[in-house]
Amino acid sequence: MKKICILSILMITGFIACKNDSKTNEKSNESKAETIHLKSDSLKIEFDFPKKWETVKTPNQPNLITLKQPLTDASDAYQENILIWTEQLPMNISDSLYNLTTIAQFKISNPKLMIENKGMKQIGDKKFYQYSFEFTPADSNHYVVNGYTYFNTKDSMAYNFNGTADKKNAGLFQKEIETILLSFKTK
Repeated sequence: MKKICILSILMITGFIACKNDSKTNEKSNESKAETIHLKSDSLKIEFDFPKKWETVKTPNQPNLITLKQPLTDASDAYQENILIWTEQLPMNISDSLYNLTTIAQFKISNPKLMIENKGMKQIGDKKFYQYSFEFTPADSNHYVVNGYTYFNTKDSMAYNFNGTADKKNAGLFQKEIETILLSFKTK
């Protein structure tokens, strides 16, 4: 749970810049004309994502990867992104309880956040639990985070997907996240 606290701080402060990261060494294979299939041994997952997106691996954090959407035009000032991380828990808990724990950790590290628990959402053959919140950092832009958690009771592994978007692009970006989650598989 300490990881969630650290990751929430990283997400809110680090994603504002969305620069200066090293490229991933994860295996990516083109699977369709417009997507790339990523298979990550460190995250124990695989999924498809748009070919034009960038994958970024954070040094010294093997259970964390970022997908960055390219800027759409000259007026686009923020690179929407999805932070993906996993957690190995010492015991099984329900997927809904893991979601509540994730939300609680965000609230502990950022008490002023107003986080909306959106409950369970079926995406393809998997049940994800969803939450969202908005924030405005020092740059005065308004951002929306749409988070999804998935808990695999077979191996007590938790999977987290946090998509951060400029508020004006949040609805469309949420659809992009859910399209990616349709192809999500655990190893």
